Amino acid sequence: MIEAEPSTVRDEPGYDITYPDGYKSWSPKAAFEAAYFPLAGEKLNDADVEAFVRNDDGEILVSKIGDKTAVAHVKCVSGFEITETAACTNKEDYSQEIGVGIALLRIKDTLRAHLAFVLQWATNGINSNQNHTGEETDG
Repeated sequence: MIEAEPSTVRDEPGYDITYPDGYKSWSPKAAFEAAYFPLAGEKLNDADVEAFVRNDDGEILVSKIGDKTAVAHVKCVSGFEITETAACTNKEDYSQEIGVGIALLRIKDTLRAHLAFVLQWATNGINSNQNHTGEETDG
């Protein structure tokens, strides 16, 4: 992964970037922030997932299907969209607040799995000299 520190060059805000191989560069703020997603720490955590769920509009759409199913739909900062549902057995027990809360937890769990995949890839790259079990092959 890269390391980035905010900096200014000729009155333009941006970032000083250090790549894993030690190469250093500078990027304008808009270009950098369009290409990279900052992590709150060295590992993926709840704050990272929450930040990824919240797009500029803070758009989380909620609705109800039938008498006992809540729907939550989010558009992530990348433009990726996820929809989940949560239902109860009896319509008398239905709570939109509880249903949406459960659907949002499912969305965040799904997103966490996707982000963990991307983080693993960003951290380790793709090693074409490993088979599907992770064992080294002859190439």
